[in-house]
Amino acid sequence: MYIPVIMKTTKTLMLFVSLAWAVSTVAVTDASGAPPSPDEDPIDREIERSLKMDGSKLGQAQAYNRGHDQWDAELNRVYQKAQALLSADAEGKKTLKDAQLAWIRFRDAEFKLIDRILDVNAGSVNVPASASARMKIVRERALTLRRRVEQLSP
Repeated sequence: MYIPVIMKTTKTLMLFVSLAWAVSTVAVTDASGAPPSPDEDPIDREIERSLKMDGSKLGQAQAYNRGHDQWDAELNRVYQKAQALLSADAEGKKTLKDAQLAWIRFRDAEFKLIDRILDVNAGSVNVPASASARMKIVRERALTLRRRVEQLSP
């Protein structure tokens, strides 16, 4: 009688643990394969500074939300730069646009999954985790596009 409830709870817990592990182990790497340190980028330094100033759940969520906005602005900046570098290559520009649209669909699906698993309405403990996971997804794409711009630059 209690087995289905236990199995459902166990499945939910396993899904949560899997997502938490995946989000925490996402390491954006450079061309050498080494993950960047948080002090390599001004955005990361600002997030770390904010987290040190206010480590409360609200402070963490605010820091990660600001980080998300800053990484999103950086993503848009490097995307525009990549488009400009590909201005003479119509097929390359179309490929970049298609890749970005596919990434946006991926991002939206990941955000839904994060919301579903962390269920931000379930309590304040999950709010910073959700904000951090969202920020990391956008950060990773911005850094990927930065590398593409470096590869395209003469």
